[in-house]
Amino acid sequence: MEAVVASKVAIEAVKFFGGRFVQQLDENQKLIEGTAEQRNKLEYDIEILSGYLKESAEKPKSFTFLERALLREVRDNVYKAEDAIDSIAVKKESNWIMPGPSTSVVDVAKRIQAVAESVGKIRKKIEDQLGIGHVTTNEGSAVYEDEPPTQEDYCPIFVKEERRLKRRLTRDRAKQTELILITGTRGIGKTIMAAKMFHNSEVKNHFTKLIWVSVPNPTAKNILLVVLKQLHPETVPKSDIPCELRKQVRSLLEKEKFLLVLDNVSRMSKEDYTELQKAFGKSVKGSKVLITSTNPELVHFVKDDSHIMLELLKLKESWDLLKWRLFPGALCPPELEYHGQLFAESCNGLPREIVSTAEALAEKLRLVNNPRERIQVFKTFPLDIAPVNESIYNELPYHLRPCFLYLGIFPGQSKFPVSKLINMWIAEGFIPQAEDVTLEETAEKYLMQLVGKNLLKIEEMRPDGSAKTCRITESTRKFCQKISAPEGENLFQDFKYTSGEGFFPQINEVNKNRRICIHADIHRFIPKFITSLRQESVQIYIRSFVSNSIEEFMLDKGDIPKFRAVFKLLKVLDAKPIKVDKIYTDLCLVHLRYVTLSISAGVLPKAISTLRKVQTLIVHTTFHTLKIEADILAMVELKYFETNASAILSKKSEASKEGERLQTLCGISPESCSGKLFSKLPNLKKLGICGELALMLFDGKNDLLKDLDKVVNLKLLNKETRGKKQKLWKTSLKPQLKLSNRILEPSKFPPSLRSLTLSATCLDWQDIFILRLMQELKELKLKDNAFLGEKWELLGDDKVFPYLQTLKIESLDFKQWECSKDHFPQLKRLTMSKCELLKKIPIELADIPTFQELHFQDGHRHAKRSAKRIRDKKLEMKNNNIVFKLLPLEDPTLQLSDYLYLDREIVLVQWYAMCSLLET
Repeated sequence: MEAVVASKVAIEAVKFFGGRFVQQLDENQKLIEGTAEQRNKLEYDIEILSGYLKESAEKPKSFTFLERALLREVRDNVYKAEDAIDSIAVKKESNWIMPGPSTSVVDVAKRIQAVAESVGKIRKKIEDQLGIGHVTTNEGSAVYEDEPPTQEDYCPIFVKEERRLKRRLTRDRAKQTELILITGTRGIGKTIMAAKMFHNSEVKNHFTKLIWVSVPNPTAKNILLVVLKQLHPETVPKSDIPCELRKQVRSLLEKEKFLLVLDNVSRMSKEDYTELQKAFGKSVKGSKVLITSTNPELVHFVKDDSHIMLELLKLKESWDLLKWRLFPGALCPPELEYHGQLFAESCNGLPREIVSTAEALAEKLRLVNNPRERIQVFKTFPLDIAPVNESIYNELPYHLRPCFLYLGIFPGQSKFPVSKLINMWIAEGFIPQAEDVTLEETAEKYLMQLVGKNLLKIEEMRPDGSAKTCRITESTRKFCQKISAPEGENLFQDFKYTSGEGFFPQINEVNKNRRICIHADIHRFIPKFITSLRQESVQIYIRSFVSNSIEEFMLDKGDIPKFRAVFKLLKVLDAKPIKVDKIYTDLCLVHLRYVTLSISAGVLPKAISTLRKVQTLIVHTTFHTLKIEADILAMVELKYFETNASAILSKKSEASKEGERLQTLCGISPESCSGKLFSKLPNLKKLGICGELALMLFDGKNDLLKDLDKVVNLKLLNKETRGKKQKLWKTSLKPQLKLSNRILEPSKFPPSLRSLTLSATCLDWQDIFILRLMQELKELKLKDNAFLGEKWELLGDDKVFPYLQTLKIESLDFKQWECSKDHFPQLKRLTMSKCELLKKIPIELADIPTFQELHFQDGHRHAKRSAKRIRDKKLEMKNNNIVFKLLPLEDPTLQLSDYLYLDREIVLVQWYAMCSLLET
């Protein structure tokens, strides 16, 4: 298996690095004239090598040497050549003389030559081993497994599915050999289920011949060769032509009633399926072929009743499996149940992770006997201990590997926006451009592939069904960090501070890294980082700098040039914790594509428009308003702009001929809203208006939004803009900010609007009825006294929000809420936070058939009790899909024992900084 995977990885790796590099040469051909000969030679070698590798991938010969040293040499030389080309681009585009040795076209030519030589080495190795471009090899030497897992690996799960499979195997209705398929994600237990049937006495007695094979490259020819070897190990194949192999196998099986298990079949073409059907089709009545696969496309080859799909375990099933593995033949001690349920939930329903966690726990528990010490073991044992299986990573397509490893820059167990992840992937160059498909669409496809492989978990969905937020587990983050280190894939390095030992790795080793991230102790890191920059002899080519640190650090004006010198090749700067007093004119960051910055100023100068390649620009400021002197529409690559202030755009933006790429514009002031501006933004999808919204009602500005036919997400933040620095203020104490209900006229809103956010609008509750006319509205967010009044009362049987699926309420000071199920007939999720005066959540919400999620945080204790009653009622209705979250659990009258078991449903209580209550 490893041999075939290695050669496939070699194909994709050479194409990924070499092809991407050739593309970069073409994009910068004007800057590096005189290197055409080296470029053409390199492209030729890549094409020839890819052909060799593709041919060899169909063969079982081992090419594991390519996976390590040679491919790393190609990668490192490509990196150096990319740095050389981009350094020339910095000098020519910015006319800025960089410190350190100068890079010339001659240097680039040498770098290209080094890449070509390293590719040539791989080519020669293959030619020496294979013969000049021709592969001749005995297919029968393929790596395969002929033994299923032993009984000690079996688990008491999927009982119903096993019964169904057993009935299908022992039923003799079809005249020809039947094909049965088991599918599911990796690690869910497909192979284990097939093995249990393979060893089952009733099944064994039903067949005269049982064959188990696992073929890494499951072509019809390979499968037939391995089956022939199992049937008669001494038999030499008469030919490796499929039709001849088919005859040999069929002659050996035509009088047998056989069960053939093909384990872990990754793919199968129609041609291969036809060949296998001819080989195994004519046999004794009742013969079966059982296939296990993660590929759902194979379902086209089987009948509906012959497909068994294994789903992720529910919470109770996960806990039962963990107990079974951790305490075989015994009951779980009561003192361990609480923390044990936490471990079960952290495994995300994947049996392999549950078993790994149980085995790791059992190893710890063997060392202690005292009940109090056992509890301590459970308390100190990290959640999500099960490691990512390295074989899963090795089987990832090469184009997915950097996308997956990049997840490690985010903190484990915390959710992050999908849009941020996708924008960073694109900025890093991980997403290739394809015909008739946008980069965002390709990135979303990659994202869902990682989700399908259980490497990434979606937390929240958008109204259109796409992913909104996601998270990774702590073990996944650690795995990504380990593989991404300089000695591995050299993708990024996470710097961590330990008291007494300082940072690991040492900051003076930063020159080894392409990308660095620092999520804590930024105030310690930056001074040491600046000190390391004073070493003039050290060449540093950082491509990304990412920090999610809670602490902030004010960067001194004198240190900015040093950062600029190090960041000259930077593509991603996600550095909200690092503040500067203002943006200086000589930025010279010509490669920057993604930037998040914090400034202690109210002006974004013209210099920002020199960042011509920036696609994402996020600006945080301590001021109420942000005057943008730059023409951001002239930044032709800009797709995403966001600020936390009320942004006053330059008049140049209205006159700009650009703006077609911009899809998100959040934080624009009402004063800047104009017909001329919006006419420049034909592809705008998300709009946020921040400032004194009453200005939108004057001069016909409220009519401007209706022409934005592609906007699906609109945010209206009513905010005081007088004064310099932002201060915390309560909108209910600002009567002058109270708006007229004319701001809610549905005819004035974008026609395709799906999500609406109202913040600090101070409207009357009776005005909310106006929103019922918005037929496309799926998500409504009400924040910071969006509506005023003690009572929100919905009367009558009218469907006030007929299509609303998500309702989020935050920091509203109402005391009563009355409604019926008819007012929210399609509501799926309700999120409530900081509504401290509300004492009761309507119990009628439990009667909504689609209602699945209730999130409650920082509210009155009586409201928490009403949330619990909604939960109880949903359970009585046997709605097992509800996910119930209660943050935090502070009511002393509600005991932990009240939550552990309820109508045979397990409810987990997670005690973190804020305790949470989840239930599935």
